[in-house]
Amino acid sequence: MMMLGTEPTLPRLVEDFLRQEVEACDVCRRAAGWLDDPLARDVVVAFAGIHDRDVVQLRQLAGVCGAHPPDGGGGDHTARTLGHLELAHAREGDGALLEVVAQLETEVLAGYERVLANTTLPEDLRPLFEEVRDELRRRGERLSAARRIAA
Repeated sequence: MMMLGTEPTLPRLVEDFLRQEVEACDVCRRAAGWLDDPLARDVVVAFAGIHDRDVVQLRQLAGVCGAHPPDGGGGDHTARTLGHLELAHAREGDGALLEVVAQLETEVLAGYERVLANTTLPEDLRPLFEEVRDELRRRGERLSAARRIAA
C-alpha cells in the first residue's frame, strides 16, 4: 500500500485523501460521543468539522480531476482504528480515546506534509493542502493540551 501523499497521479491522490478524511470524520465523531471531558470533546468535535469540510472540498476536486470518490473510509485500516477506539473507550477512558485520535491525526498531518512535497500536486492546489496542514497543526496543539489534562 502506498503512503498517503505519495500517489503518482492526482486522481489517486484525491481518492486516497478522501478515504483518509472519511475515516478521520468517523473516528472523531465516535470519540466525541464517548469523551467525558468537555474540553477534549470540543477539540475532537473541531477536528471532525475540519475533516467534514475537507471531504466536501475533496469530493468537488474529485469531480474535476476524474477521481472516483470512495464509498467509505479506509477498509481494514478504518476497522483497525475504530477497534482501537472502542477498546480505549471500554477500558481506559478519555486519555486513551484521545491517544487514538492523536495517532490518526498524526497520520493525516503526515500525509498532508508528504503531498506538499509531491510533484503530482498541481501548483494551484498547493494553497488548499497548505491551509489544511496548517489548521491541523494548530488543532494538534489543542489536542496535545487536552491529552495532558486527560492523562
